[in-house]
Amino acid sequence: MIVHTAPTRTDALFPDRVAHAQWTGSALLLECANGMQLRISALPNHTFRLQFRPDRHWAPDFSYAVVPSGADSPAAGPAADEERQPAADAAASVAARIPANAADAEDQPAADTDANDTATPSSPAESPDRWTWSTPLATLTVWKEALAFELRSSDGALLLQSDRGFRAAPDLENGGHTCELGLASTKNERFYGLGDKAGRLNLKDQRFVHWNSDAFRYQVDTDPLYKTLPFYIGLRDGLAYGVFLDHTAPTAFDFGAGRPDAVDLHVEGDEMNLYLFAGPGPVD
Repeated sequence: MIVHTAPTRTDALFPDRVAHAQWTGSALLLECANGMQLRISALPNHTFRLQFRPDRHWAPDFSYAVVPSGADSPAAGPAADEERQPAADAAASVAARIPANAADAEDQPAADTDANDTATPSSPAESPDRWTWSTPLATLTVWKEALAFELRSSDGALLLQSDRGFRAAPDLENGGHTCELGLASTKNERFYGLGDKAGRLNLKDQRFVHWNSDAFRYQVDTDPLYKTLPFYIGLRDGLAYGVFLDHTAPTAFDFGAGRPDAVDLHVEGDEMNLYLFAGPGPVD
C-alpha cells in the first residue's frame, strides 16, 4: 500500500482513517473521521465502481453514459450547481458494458459466455486494516487508512495502485471543491485512449483536458478538441486494465507530464466517479 505523498496544493484535503462503514444497496459506503467518503460497488465483468466525495452531500446518482438506477444511489442531496454537457456517443458505447449495479445485471438474460467473464463479486472480506473484493480474474483492496486502494490480477500481479490517492481542494472560483486522484505508474507503462485527441498514440508524459470545444484548424498539440471520451487503457507488464471517469464537468488526465511515473486525474466538481476494468487483455 502507498499512502499519499506531498499534495499538489497547500490547501489540499486528504482522507484520514475510515471511522464508519455501512451498506447502501449493494455498495459499501466508507466515511473517514474528517467526513470524506468513498463508495465502492463491485459489478459484473470484473468491474469496480469508486465514488469519492469530500463531504456527505451526495448529489442524485445520474449519468449520461451509464444506465441509471436508484437502487444503489447515495442519499440524494441538492444537485450540483454546475454546467452539464452530454457525454459523447463514444463514451456511451464504452460504458454500455457497465451495469448500473449488480442487481440490474441479475435481471438480464444470461449471455452465452464463460462464467469468468460475468461473475459478480461477493461481499468483501474485512480484516483489521482493509476490505477486499475478489472475482475469478481480479482483486480490489481498499485500506482503512486514507482510502488507499489497489487492483490486482487473479495471480497477484499489480494493475493499478493509488499513491497520492484521493484528495480535494476548495474551488475558490466556483464554490464547492475540485477532486483529484493520484495513481502510481511505472517507467515502461503505456496508456491509450481518450478518444478525440491529437498527438502521439501512447499518452505517456502528456496531459489532456476533457471539455468539448470547437477547435477549428487544430494542430497536433491542440487540446481540448470536439469530443469527450474519458476512458483509457493502461498496459503494465503485459497486462491491461481500463479506467472510465464518468463526469460532465471539465476533467484532466495527466500521464506523467506533471509527476514522472504517475497518473493524476482531476475533476472540477464535488464528486469523482470512476470505473475500474480488470482486463487482463485490452479487449476485456
